[in-house]
Amino acid sequence: MLLRDGRRHSVEKVRELILTIKKNEKPEQLARLLAELSGLLMTAPGMYCARVRITSQFYMGMEHGMTAAFLYTSGEYADEFIQGLRWSGMEAESVHICPEKRTDFFRDLHRGGFEAVVLDKSHESLLLPLALIAEEPQREPNEVRNPDLMRSVCLY
Repeated sequence: MLLRDGRRHSVEKVRELILTIKKNEKPEQLARLLAELSGLLMTAPGMYCARVRITSQFYMGMEHGMTAAFLYTSGEYADEFIQGLRWSGMEAESVHICPEKRTDFFRDLHRGGFEAVVLDKSHESLLLPLALIAEEPQREPNEVRNPDLMRSVCLY
């Protein structure tokens, strides 16, 4: 079913690109595919992430030795992940990240010490270095930023 504004189409396109990138054997196509996916991640409306209640930070997991945020293309996928966290004793909630807030979301991930994003963990997932999606934000004058400390808080 296609929604009025094409939202379902863009989410389906993200899922299609995940599969295409995973199966891609031509390096010359990979850069184009990753650029297309990065663009959709900034604009596709159906993106969800987990936030841990005790820290009020986005959930940080480890994936292939990298600290990663788990980003989902549907609320149902995110809710499945949240349920698994609850079963393990962690209180978390699903957060919808609307396109207007997406740039700030990725900046917060950089500031928080995240190194990567995993799309649709536990489904057809894909690990992307955060630098491929968004540049690290410039430091403001007199800004104190300690991603190592934030990473320690999230992983503790």
